[in-house]
Amino acid sequence: METEFAAPSAGSGFVFEDYEAWLAHGRDLSEKHSGYQWGIGDWLCEGQDHFDPGPVDSYLLLHKTTNDDGTAGFKGEKQPNFWNDVSEQIGLAPPTLKDYAWVARSYPKEKRIKRLGFCHHLIVAAYDRRFEYLEACLVEGERPKSVEWLRRYAQVQEGTATSTNATKEGGPLKLVVPPKYWAKLQDLRRYHNCAIADLVEKACFSAIEDYIEEQGRKISLEVLEFYEGRWPFDVIAEKKAKRKRRNRKRMNDPVFSERMRQVNIARHGRGR
Repeated sequence: METEFAAPSAGSGFVFEDYEAWLAHGRDLSEKHSGYQWGIGDWLCEGQDHFDPGPVDSYLLLHKTTNDDGTAGFKGEKQPNFWNDVSEQIGLAPPTLKDYAWVARSYPKEKRIKRLGFCHHLIVAAYDRRFEYLEACLVEGERPKSVEWLRRYAQVQEGTATSTNATKEGGPLKLVVPPKYWAKLQDLRRYHNCAIADLVEKACFSAIEDYIEEQGRKISLEVLEFYEGRWPFDVIAEKKAKRKRRNRKRMNDPVFSERMRQVNIARHGRGR
């Protein structure tokens, strides 16, 4: 069967010399439903090539200044952050944006398969044989295989299949949508001419991010009694690791070990 690829978009050359104009274009792309992942991915790749300075050594951000006491000093400039700027403009987390850009770079526009959604391309983007795996989803006269089928197929071909579908990079989340919502999603799918999964993906990611942020704040205040924007379980794990290192260090200290030995002797002596 001859595979049908998506045609490259017209006028794909970079046309934004101004950073703010480029960001505004991204906001327009993020408001679309059908095919917005590809549009944002391509937009990010072009913008990254033109506007992302990458990591900048801190000394390059210093400039001379005069301190309050009249002595000479140096002042640091705030380092620009391409991914945070984009995230603030279009409301998607930097890891999600980086995934979009990575997938867009992994598939030249003329090699993207129109009958398969962005999620299909994402699932196998890390494999050298990704185009072969995508084509395996296409059976003449039938609907394309699902994303879950593709994930399992690629794992079997790569020899990495396990008893679970979840991976360190992420896993499928299956939800049962109530009929009153499902019927409306079907209407939207037909209107936008795209898969329901592609239609609701952005909204789901946004809701998940909000939920995780809410829970992180709540659990931090309950368990740690403070919240500094970090995931509470990471903070707890760091505290446990630090405690283990401190205890190991103390146990290797001859003075501490002898003191503990004397305490144990005294404790046993009182128990007689």
